[in-house]
Amino acid sequence: MKAVVKSVNWLAAAVLVVAVGMAWLQPIHFFGNPDWASPVVQLAMVLGLLVMTMAGRQVLKQLSSRQYRWLLIGLVGLIAIVQILIATSFVDVARADPFFVRQQALLLARGSHHWQHYFMIYPNNVNFTLLVANLLKPLLKLTQTPWVLLNVIRFIWIDTGLISGLYLLNRWRYWQPGAVSFSLLWLVSVPVAAFGLFAYTDALVLPLLPDSLALLTLGLSLTGWRRWGVLIGDGLLVAVGVVMKTNLIVLWLTLVLMGIILWWQRQFSGRQMLGWLVSLVMTLGVMFAVMRTAAAKRQQTQQMIQQRLHQMGVTGTLVHLLKKMRVFWATGDFDSFKLTTQWIRAPRWYLNHQRQLQFWLVLMTQTIYLTMLVQAIVTLMKRREWAVTFVALAILGLTAFHVGLWEVEGRYALPLLPGLMLLSIVGGRELPVWHLNRVMRRQLTWLVVVLAAISVVSLWQTSQATRITDVVRGNQGNGRYVVSTVQKIGPGHAVTTPLAVSGKSNVLRLKPVATHGRVTITLTKGTHVVKRWRGSANELTTLNYPLTAAGNLRLAIKNIGQTPVRCGVTAANYSPLTGRVTAKRHAYLQVVIKQQFIKPHALTTGAASLAVVGCVALATILALGRLRPETE
Repeated sequence: MKAVVKSVNWLAAAVLVVAVGMAWLQPIHFFGNPDWASPVVQLAMVLGLLVMTMAGRQVLKQLSSRQYRWLLIGLVGLIAIVQILIATSFVDVARADPFFVRQQALLLARGSHHWQHYFMIYPNNVNFTLLVANLLKPLLKLTQTPWVLLNVIRFIWIDTGLISGLYLLNRWRYWQPGAVSFSLLWLVSVPVAAFGLFAYTDALVLPLLPDSLALLTLGLSLTGWRRWGVLIGDGLLVAVGVVMKTNLIVLWLTLVLMGIILWWQRQFSGRQMLGWLVSLVMTLGVMFAVMRTAAAKRQQTQQMIQQRLHQMGVTGTLVHLLKKMRVFWATGDFDSFKLTTQWIRAPRWYLNHQRQLQFWLVLMTQTIYLTMLVQAIVTLMKRREWAVTFVALAILGLTAFHVGLWEVEGRYALPLLPGLMLLSIVGGRELPVWHLNRVMRRQLTWLVVVLAAISVVSLWQTSQATRITDVVRGNQGNGRYVVSTVQKIGPGHAVTTPLAVSGKSNVLRLKPVATHGRVTITLTKGTHVVKRWRGSANELTTLNYPLTAAGNLRLAIKNIGQTPVRCGVTAANYSPLTGRVTAKRHAYLQVVIKQQFIKPHALTTGAASLAVVGCVALATILALGRLRPETE
């Protein structure tokens, strides 16, 4: 069994080695991701962060227990404050799948029993929709705009992963500096913040790996009925996760295999292992009983897989799997930056500078991700504890599930994020501590300066190579997913819709649907008519108007022809502009508002590149200064 455990850990390490290569040299450029820094810049940033991490661990170890405790309390308090600010400042409109979940949940919360056609296609979202509906029932008695409260609830649930991680680090006797390091990772994690705002199943499954591992660890420390109560609770928690998101079957199988490993390590008796496996099978049976509405989709997917394997052949299949591997592992933001393009509420500074902010956030996120992967590989190669094998099994299982058997997106790897954080923290302890003499520090300092200069030039060139020609100032794109939604405007009739515009704008895009009628379109701001257009609805799709300041605009479309005109809309029981829940379903026009620039803008400025790289270089040099022999 020792050889088996070692092989599992090493195989998981091999998967992460491939992930490092892809994340460093081949991050995803499709799917609408922002521009990436060059591999040289990424390498320089990772090396700098590793040095800073090494020096930071030494500083944390030197703190007294009281100082360390107050530092941790302050850091956890800062996490809570930041999350509250994010939850109240950003409210997602919900688009694509989350839109249908939110709309159906509103109907169910108000007593409707009719399900939209969408759920005949995606029955896997039925259970999550029922959960959201049950949350909305009491919230709608308090407010007609419950979305901020749902954001807060999501963050509270996600933070169970933080609590579980801190518990595990304490049990592993790596509280100082592990607890602060883990909390700091949680604080700066873009995926944690982004998925706390995303109204879908991903936030639900994000903390399940550390939660399950913590419950299993706690259960093994107890005896009698308390042990079984905790262990059965662990199985039920994972079973609920599987009911909500099918790929969590991997975590269920991990629990099964861990029962066998723990029996071999004599932490379970034969009878206890049998009872553990029976309880897990029972929870799985409950899951299958609930999910048998998805049989048609499974059959359709199996047929599609068989057809594609036949068409691609052996070589084509291997290339296809490699591409799927890249999608799954190459991006450390786990699709954070393409979760939504529409907001009910978001700070104007964010809306007006999304592309520039994302450029720097992607660099930061990928740097942290690569550093975590490197340190996690060290843990998997050096440690043999069952808890490390637990995470290794989850890595292998989820990779095999999505790369080999099922569809893949970057966010499907999200359940592994807290596990990678924990492995990274433990791996940092395994790295040798540098004790650099004066000559070595001087040489490395010059290396930092050279890499910093190269990075500034490279980032500025990347910025110049990508020119921003327009910026979205307002967007309502729901209504085009699965089945297009249209509204007819009869002859002589008109529709109006308010538009929230975050910055200066001069372009409006509409979505008429295969219609040849004539219309008059009027754009106003207050009592002032910005511009009026008249002509065929099919031709009036991209409308230019004088540059207009941010604020609330109003769009009116009047049918002046003899035949009905059809426009793309979304029909919802809540406003995509204010978020207010309405008693009846209303139609909202599909529209995009932009500012087009006469002179395209760069992604960032040379001064910004110099400032960011300079700060990283300075922090790295200061960190090198702390890595000196004790005799100096």
